[in-house]
Amino acid sequence: MIEMKLFKNCNVLYFKKGEEFIELIQSHPGIFKGKIIISDSPEVNRLCYINGIIHVLNLNPQNVPNEKIDCIVTDNRNIELEAKIIRSGLGIQILYINDKSSSNIPRWCGICNTISLVGLNTPISRYCSEKCMKKDSGFTADSRPEAIKDLAQNTIVSKIVQAEKDVVIAFDKTLSDKKSTSNLKKNADKFQTSMVKDAIRLEYAVKRETYKKEMRQPSLRKASISDKKAPTAPLVRNEEVSTRLCKTLTKKGKKCTNKALGNSNYCGILSHAMQQNAIE
Repeated sequence: MIEMKLFKNCNVLYFKKGEEFIELIQSHPGIFKGKIIISDSPEVNRLCYINGIIHVLNLNPQNVPNEKIDCIVTDNRNIELEAKIIRSGLGIQILYINDKSSSNIPRWCGICNTISLVGLNTPISRYCSEKCMKKDSGFTADSRPEAIKDLAQNTIVSKIVQAEKDVVIAFDKTLSDKKSTSNLKKNADKFQTSMVKDAIRLEYAVKRETYKKEMRQPSLRKASISDKKAPTAPLVRNEEVSTRLCKTLTKKGKKCTNKALGNSNYCGILSHAMQQNAIE
């Protein structure tokens, strides 16, 4: 029996038909140990349960059930399935096991979309060849990266790159002179001061409308110097400030709480005014 290492690098396998899986596991026991099997056939579920293999039933055979699939196994070539892989860009490999007695199996590459033969003891991977891997990584056959059209000579990026190549950095010998150093320091200080002023102007320009709104509100205005020096009002004697109450007694014998009118000692109630006349 030939040792089958074909699925050594595959963790998730998708079988379009159950016959291929049954024949492979019967002829090569333990080949799918530790792997996840996805199939369109419910019959595979029982066999996977007996052998301790995780099985997932695909309920929609028209679509590829998962993008994590490493390899799809079927019997005859399926052009429609290949077209789906190309449109989706998944890059999944397809094995066509139509001749069980053959030691070489046709493999369709999902990256370069070509068919090649692989042996039973040859582990398959995402790439069918080194050329296929370089193509998927953006390299040509001579191991050189493919030229990107956006970096042509007429683009802005290429002009910037060309300009950087033409830049010549010259060493300034005057830096060792003390006068030159002091002049550089003064220029740096002036530049720093101007930058601070520009920052203050920019901040004021941004908050100008806010400052205008605050100035319109009297509660936010600061007291002026003239307000501080304004003459204080003369003190008023307590006697003049205090209010005079009516001196008439009510029927209950309590003092009237109404304010006295003018220079009089009585309020405006008629009976209280008559009482004043009676006293006089």
